[in-house]
Amino acid sequence: MLVLVISLFPINVKSGSADGVMSDEYNYLISIANSDKDSNVNIREIKSKYDSFFLEYQNDARLEHLSSDDLELLYRSSNVAAFFTQNIRYVKYMRMDVDVLQRRGLAHDRHYLDLYESYISLRMFDEASELIKNHNLRYAEKIPHVIVSPKIKGSRAFIVDKERCGLKLQSVNINDGVKIVIVSHPLCHFSRNASDYIESNALLKNYFDQHAIWLVPPSRKIEFDLVREWSSNHQGGSTMLAYGREDWSMITSWDTPTFYFLKDGNVVDIVAGWPKEGNEAALWAALRKVGLHPLN
Repeated sequence: MLVLVISLFPINVKSGSADGVMSDEYNYLISIANSDKDSNVNIREIKSKYDSFFLEYQNDARLEHLSSDDLELLYRSSNVAAFFTQNIRYVKYMRMDVDVLQRRGLAHDRHYLDLYESYISLRMFDEASELIKNHNLRYAEKIPHVIVSPKIKGSRAFIVDKERCGLKLQSVNINDGVKIVIVSHPLCHFSRNASDYIESNALLKNYFDQHAIWLVPPSRKIEFDLVREWSSNHQGGSTMLAYGREDWSMITSWDTPTFYFLKDGNVVDIVAGWPKEGNEAALWAALRKVGLHPLN
């Protein structure tokens, strides 16, 4: 995650304002994002820092009086908060900041692209499509055909709709019987290593084929072709793309891979990560706890 954060969000930025407070606070926000603390701790600290300093500028009067340099830093701070929290209010602040940048003639493709990808992460596809139409974002990831119904509730996820070459939203029943929800991603080699190992172990494969949901976390990229390939080649269980974090409240970490073993909707055990030596013993222990693997 450290490399990702540094590449997405510039660090040690200097402000053009007289006191330099905005740049100091932005750099501190980035230091939190780059911390090697637990991801949930980082998210809480990012929220706290943003709300205690940057939030007071998010109103028309304060925005209009910011210097252009400080406005840019405020936008970047909103982008950081939106990226890590996937909370709609920070995306709304991004939009406010971009609108002011646009009125000053300072908005560029990268601002609109960040906003577009934030809409994607929150499944705000209409807003994303409108942004592309208005600003001709040539390098934006194309949105696949998406079938969404407001009537679908609960733990929602997209499945690959092979007939329409798109994504179809459905409700996932995790409340009956045993389910193994694996937070995973086709670009995560640890996830692929875990999947390959399970596929190679006949007994593990049997359990995972019947009970597993390989759940791709919501992010700023849909990576449709990768998810489709992951779904086609990944035989053990169902492959789905999570609609939003709030739909999967039992998931306490979206780090990949993380295995959640559920029985009748309750988390019985969690297995985190797939180290070089694998995590087979932990999987068997978790399977026993949910009653799938005989003790002998």
